[in-house]
Amino acid sequence: MNCRNIVILLATRHDLSATQEREVQLHVNTCPACAAQWKRDIRTSTLLAQLPVPPDAAVLRVTSRTQLKLSTTPFRARRHWRRTIILSGAFTAILSVLLLQWRGSPYAFSRLITGHLPVPPATVHALDERRLYIGSLVLGRGVGDITGARVTAIDVSSHQARFVIGTSYDAVLSANTTRLYVADGQHVTAYDAQLGNQDWQVTVQDSPGHMPGGPSTLVTSPDDRWLYIASFLQANGENGPGWLQIVDTTNGHLLAETVKLPGCIAPQFMRPRTGNHVYMLCLGQLRILNTGTQQIEYPQPLNMHIWESSVVSADDHWLYLVTAAQKMIIFDTVKRVVSREIPLGQDGSVSPQPIVALSSDGATLVVAQNIRVSGNDSASLFRVIDTHTWQVHQFRYEEPIATCTISADGTTIYAAALMYTASTQGVLPADTIVAFNAADGQVQEQQLRPNEDIQRLLVDP
Repeated sequence: MNCRNIVILLATRHDLSATQEREVQLHVNTCPACAAQWKRDIRTSTLLAQLPVPPDAAVLRVTSRTQLKLSTTPFRARRHWRRTIILSGAFTAILSVLLLQWRGSPYAFSRLITGHLPVPPATVHALDERRLYIGSLVLGRGVGDITGARVTAIDVSSHQARFVIGTSYDAVLSANTTRLYVADGQHVTAYDAQLGNQDWQVTVQDSPGHMPGGPSTLVTSPDDRWLYIASFLQANGENGPGWLQIVDTTNGHLLAETVKLPGCIAPQFMRPRTGNHVYMLCLGQLRILNTGTQQIEYPQPLNMHIWESSVVSADDHWLYLVTAAQKMIIFDTVKRVVSREIPLGQDGSVSPQPIVALSSDGATLVVAQNIRVSGNDSASLFRVIDTHTWQVHQFRYEEPIATCTISADGTTIYAAALMYTASTQGVLPADTIVAFNAADGQVQEQQLRPNEDIQRLLVDP
């Protein structure tokens, strides 16, 4: 089944037969574009569902019109109408709640009306990073309208933008953090990470380009000599074989040599700080790229799934891999075996999409997941782990998040949160950066970025 058919099925996923459900699951497990769309639809539907809907006549009229329209609309056109009417209903519900019985705090009300998020002076602290790189989709005036993408480098203590790169949100820092590499599907460009000056640009073929919610397509070797670009062919809506393109970072030259990745089109990269290996998690299998020989080495499968996340320890000896079953697998990179498994606690309400971040000193590991609370309400659960003692403490934030990272010293967690504001114009993007104290989960600061849907957060240690 091709991507076009899958997109149609995703739009009506609540009405699928068991056979169609299996077909969708098999496809999204191998197609990053459809998997990203699936994640985005689920995220939007979940957040829309948590809006309180009073039994107002206007809302009932929208519901009845929706049912009538869907019953007389051809199957292939339903996806557009479902989204349009659902968003119209959400607007009606929001206005009804505001006018009839707003139950939120004055703080939330102020943010909804003005689009600005005031932070109580007692909770504002100077943040400790020199740079925070924000990769975002740029939203237009229409509902769901994406007009572009950009990477913004800000000084987190002053919130001043140092530079903006308006080509793509997919970006990665070099191992020594002096360069920022940005991919837009047709080009990869190297920039000075501090000044934003362009060093070189190279044209590439068959790069996935924009994949909202998906893994980055870029990674450098630990010595920063090589830049690898995840690529695959796509014809007639079907994804072909995957491979890595290789760029010499000293001059921006694209090598004729490539690295084949059979059965893998969207690897999740993990880069050690030293050595000559890059790790990739791909459909439950850990693959190791030797950056000296440009060859793939295959250890045993780890029985993982597409949504798992992972990171390399500070001493490069361990991989920390988090499963949807809420276990942490610790993989010995020297012996290339699973050393141990650590349960993170059983909670059936968490999403199967953990986000993993490690401080530069390697002492603090963060595992963040969105959770379903009472009814259809969504929130996020942060587990903060001391990698010396493996003690875990956790805190909850009452909004879901799209991505997160942690400061170099492990004291501050930065997350992109999804909240309704006046600037969202009916969609529910991750438009707010929240800084948490990693020790106790207290919110230190929040920054609204209107008309953005944040996909990546990178810190400069």
